[in-house]
Amino acid sequence: MEGCGFERARALAQDLTFNYLGTCFHFARMLNKMSYAVSREHIQALQYPASSYIENEFRKKGVPLDKNLMEPLKIVDEGGVYTNLGLLLSDQNTHTMRIDIYDGLDETAALLDGWELNGPVLRHLVRADWILDIYNDRPVLFVDGQSLTLWDYPCDALWEALLNAVMHRDYSVNDASTVISVFENRIEINNAGGLVEGVKREELFGGRPVVAPRNPNLAEVFYRLGAFKKYEGGMSRMRGSCLEQPASPLYGRPANPPQIDVTEDAFRLTLFNANGRTAMKRLEEKMRRLIEKGYM
Repeated sequence: MEGCGFERARALAQDLTFNYLGTCFHFARMLNKMSYAVSREHIQALQYPASSYIENEFRKKGVPLDKNLMEPLKIVDEGGVYTNLGLLLSDQNTHTMRIDIYDGLDETAALLDGWELNGPVLRHLVRADWILDIYNDRPVLFVDGQSLTLWDYPCDALWEALLNAVMHRDYSVNDASTVISVFENRIEINNAGGLVEGVKREELFGGRPVVAPRNPNLAEVFYRLGAFKKYEGGMSRMRGSCLEQPASPLYGRPANPPQIDVTEDAFRLTLFNANGRTAMKRLEEKMRRLIEKGYM
């Protein structure tokens, strides 16, 4: 697989620590020891709200990684030298991820907020999951006495999209960040690296599972942490989650499948907002709430 050569090559930096990775494994071990049934939100060891725990523990002191895991995880080679995979998972990782929140439909709109996420790639996933959860609106309707939550984006689909962005990025491209742009009607995730050799675009959402991680050793670390349960079918699961979204009775938007745009060197995944409100519609809602509360 194409990622193995890069992952196993000696890292230029050798003064590395792994407190964040150690904290993630510490939480995963705690989760596995729990005798009671865990909620759906905790099934994936890194997924929000577990991410809040991981961040808090890391900021307090962090948990050093068990040295016995270094070689099995391919963080060091047979000679004990840190690999590029080790650098990606280390607290000193130099690759970054950007998240930009726009108040409109494209980059010409006002930029409401922005983050540049650094540190280990695991932290990119955890923090991006937490940030996007903040902007994943969930209006609630009451129908026949029952509450119905209408998520902008299915949580499972968002998690799969972030996981794929971190696992399948081409980290040999040093001057490119993963860029996540949040617009009113969609989220776009732009990544370095086209399709993995041997994979066709039409296969990604097909019925046949595709097992071709660009960075197989990094994928194995995520798998051991419980970030996903199956190697294959992530894109199909994402598509299924989006299509299973109920059409919003508030805005009349049908469920839309994810969209892929790919070139030789870049990959863009688009998830569409099931509640895709226009700026005018959001303003009308805000005015209505102010009137209901007696402010106008």
